[in-house]
Amino acid sequence: MSLLLCYISAWAGWKITLRFPNTFSHVKKLYYFLLLALLVWLGFVCFVRFNYNLSLLLPMLGVSLVEEARNLWRWLISYLSAHDKWEPAKKSIYAVKK
Repeated sequence: MSLLLCYISAWAGWKITLRFPNTFSHVKKLYYFLLLALLVWLGFVCFVRFNYNLSLLLPMLGVSLVEEARNLWRWLISYLSAHDKWEPAKKSIYAVKK
């Protein structure tokens, strides 16, 4: 479940960045909040209804690490494309468009 959620979160974050270029950080925060709220609700239902404790630590940790890695990579690409004039950085999806 953790691996699947990490892949879905990475894909959704990329799609949100493409779809909402000006307000992507707010939309991504809303998406991640709703995703984690769904996970908490799923864990609660599994515990109350089926008496099964669904550990949500790894999925939540994976989703947060994917987003943090995305932010660090975005910063690195924007820094390299602005200061070092590195050509491959200008072709990245995270490149700063001027």
